[in-house]
Amino acid sequence: MQALAAWEPHPLDFEVVSIGYLVQQRYGISWWDSLIVAAAELSDFVFKYTVRIFPTPNLIAASGG
Repeated sequence: MQALAAWEPHPLDFEVVSIGYLVQQRYGISWWDSLIVAAAELSDFVFKYTVRIFPTPNLIAASGG
């Protein structure tokens, strides 16, 4: 578990659940996957790459340098 702490995971809180719900409704992905996307968004994750949301692989967000 200590090794996973280096990822600095975002805690599951009301904001994650709220954004996760919106992601699930908009893209039709599973509840658990939507929570992962929401937590990544709130953690300022640099890249999100998916095959499930869009018909072809897309880079859906990038931030930072």
